[in-house]
Amino acid sequence: QQEPIDIEALRSRKFGTYVHKYKQRDIILYALGSGCTADKDLHLLYENHPSFCVLPTFAIIAAHPTMGMIPLEQYVPGFSRVKALHGEQYLRLLGPLPPCGQLVTRPQLLDIRDKGAGKGVVVVVRTVTTDALTGRDVAINEFVAFGLGCGGFGSPWAPAAREPAATEENTPPGRAPDAEAEETTSDDQAALYRLSGDYNPLHIDPGVAKKVGYPQPILHGLCSLAVSVKAVIKAMAGGDYGRLRTLKVRFSKHVFPGDTLRVRMWDQGAAADGLRKIVFETVVVGRNATAISSAAVYLASTPFPKYAGDVGTADRVQSKL
Repeated sequence: QQEPIDIEALRSRKFGTYVHKYKQRDIILYALGSGCTADKDLHLLYENHPSFCVLPTFAIIAAHPTMGMIPLEQYVPGFSRVKALHGEQYLRLLGPLPPCGQLVTRPQLLDIRDKGAGKGVVVVVRTVTTDALTGRDVAINEFVAFGLGCGGFGSPWAPAAREPAATEENTPPGRAPDAEAEETTSDDQAALYRLSGDYNPLHIDPGVAKKVGYPQPILHGLCSLAVSVKAVIKAMAGGDYGRLRTLKVRFSKHVFPGDTLRVRMWDQGAAADGLRKIVFETVVVGRNATAISSAAVYLASTPFPKYAGDVGTADRVQSKL
């Protein structure tokens, strides 16, 4: 019989650090995989553009591998990564991301919630990401995983203290959206997006997709997230990605490469801290499916200052021709 979970010991346990090394080429590749195009998003694709910057959702990519550093199978009875789903994602940005360099992320097992015997568990992992060059924290993530087919061991401890914006339900108001935007993903979207690090064959191999019940490979949830956030920033922040402060989404339904996504947005006005809240949802046109729900961003009135660290030249795009 497995020992009872000592949640306080797990919350304080150190799981090491993950170093994400990347070049300008990598952030350009990520932007392309997220649906950016030269005619609409040149400042995210061209390193010599005067406003060249990193698509801020890259901060999730740089921290995502830490999920594999925590041996959840040892701590959660019946937990299996094969039956685990990425249920929700929260991101808080603390400053501009460097255009290349190294981001160092420290994971913390924040909470485990038992939903009942056979009903699954919810696992929350919090990460803090630091710019190795400046030593400044640049992002906080909360990854929420749903473990299917397990549960029943109980979770009598109090829920962990989480960032307020990470747990808001973000129910759309009962009125027409203030803005809508559509983007059609390409048939090769998942094949391109996977080059940013998520090589799960579910997103590329038709045989694997059929084994788990899909007629074809599905798009990465974090790709749908990036596409949605781009639409919100363009419609509600004038395309200024430096104004994004927090982001929270729930992954509700799958998306196939080639699907058209419609992002519906509601402006909730200024919150107590002066940030402007935008609730949104992303639906798959033609399939009556909500891909992203319980979603919102908080926007600042002014952007972060441009990244000021001296990244040198080694990791910059350089022609070999």
